[in-house]
Amino acid sequence: MGEGRDTSTQKAQQVNIKAAIAVAGTVRSTLGPLGMDKMCVDTQGYFIVSNDGASILRELDVAHPGAQMVVGMSATQEKECKDGTTSVVVLAGKLLENALGLLGKGIHPNIVCKGYRNASNTCLSSLEGHAQEIGKEGLPLVARTAITGKAAEHDIDNVAKLCERAVIRAEGDDSKIKVVSQVGGSLDESHLFDGVILSKEFASTLAIGGEGTVLLLNTGLTPPPMHDSMRVQLGSMEAVQQFQMAETRMLVERARGIIELGVTTVFVRDSVHEAVIHTLAQAGIGLVTRIPETDMQSISKLTNTPIYHMTEDVAPDTLGEAKVSENMIGDTRFVSIESEESSVATLVLRGATRQTVDELERAFDDAIGVTAIAYREKKVLPGGGAVYASLARQGSSQSDSRIGLAEDAFYESLYVIPTTIAENAGHDPLDILLTLKNIDLKSDESIDIETGEIVNMMDLGVIEPLRVVRQAIQSATEVAIAILRIDDIIGKRGEPNGENP
Repeated sequence: MGEGRDTSTQKAQQVNIKAAIAVAGTVRSTLGPLGMDKMCVDTQGYFIVSNDGASILRELDVAHPGAQMVVGMSATQEKECKDGTTSVVVLAGKLLENALGLLGKGIHPNIVCKGYRNASNTCLSSLEGHAQEIGKEGLPLVARTAITGKAAEHDIDNVAKLCERAVIRAEGDDSKIKVVSQVGGSLDESHLFDGVILSKEFASTLAIGGEGTVLLLNTGLTPPPMHDSMRVQLGSMEAVQQFQMAETRMLVERARGIIELGVTTVFVRDSVHEAVIHTLAQAGIGLVTRIPETDMQSISKLTNTPIYHMTEDVAPDTLGEAKVSENMIGDTRFVSIESEESSVATLVLRGATRQTVDELERAFDDAIGVTAIAYREKKVLPGGGAVYASLARQGSSQSDSRIGLAEDAFYESLYVIPTTIAENAGHDPLDILLTLKNIDLKSDESIDIETGEIVNMMDLGVIEPLRVVRQAIQSATEVAIAILRIDDIIGKRGEPNGENP
């Protein structure tokens, strides 16, 4: 019975590990400045072309739970750091690959987990020693590193400047940076707008905003839907019409209340009744409807205006001011909101096709995210896999114990980042690995993917925020350990493969 259990355990572990390794293998060729792109196509023919790890994994139809854990890890990396989504998956895959070799030698999974935990803690503790501080002058370098190899690389200097300006404008808060994309034109027509741009038009051409007070309503200005039960209670069609007219009059009174507030423009979360649109337009008040919640939040931050749920609750002295106008980007109308006092900004992206624009947006999202992190935390590490190689060289268990073997396997796994970057650039991974294992190399040195020579990454301007690497090592270790600790796969009650206890 014991042997059967052992066999079952080994099978479950191998299945989970191999599923996770397969996911890592899917995105591995996209890592680095010269990584390849993936075309993801759904059953309706919609497709994306991207080398962004998180975007690719989101498009995959992943059914295996072990593989889903890796996909979730990439999503967490994106949420926390915006970048490093491919690195964390590739690293986790290598950790599990090396763990598979240890398990084959008869080393217990718990021993492997302990060794991995020890080595990970050692690496995380030493990361601060590798970090350097940067000021605002270093932000374009962070943006350049993040954008290299992405769709916007051909205009990298302009992109880096746009990211720097946006982050400084937002004071390091990337939630204050909105991205609007428009098909048509080219990347060099992209620009930064100091304010918010909405893919909307004014509800009426009679009133199109202006400079003055704004009101934000997180509601609609329409009568509630009339259910059949209410129609029955009212009895006749005449009674129904009278009720509807009364509802309309109440809405018009609410509109007049808005007019009395002296506002110039009203932004409404949901739909608005035609009578309200007409009443506000006659008073010269601009109205924009059906605004997504995220855009409402952006306008609120821009104008320092609260978002109200009821017009009756509005306090006039809480309303901010802004310049609201209608503009054209290409052949599409947009509503723009400007305020000199705010730190909110909008990046307007232009590109030839929808696929191009979508990939530009993903690239800018990464670049802005890591640049904002660098702005706030001011600590960066050498990029190009240099810090991973340095941690691997410095790490050694100095022990022949089973835990020591696991620790060494962890350190050896770290080489996968720089070797994969070099391999995707056309270099021989074995030659690169032997070069990187040279103990005389400095902590900020790695492979120049253009020449294959050893260069100083900091001098080359290839840098990334400390948080990106720290999160990647933490997440990859946690997921690898979590998968290694699974010794059986059990179907839940009611599932096709499950059995009642």
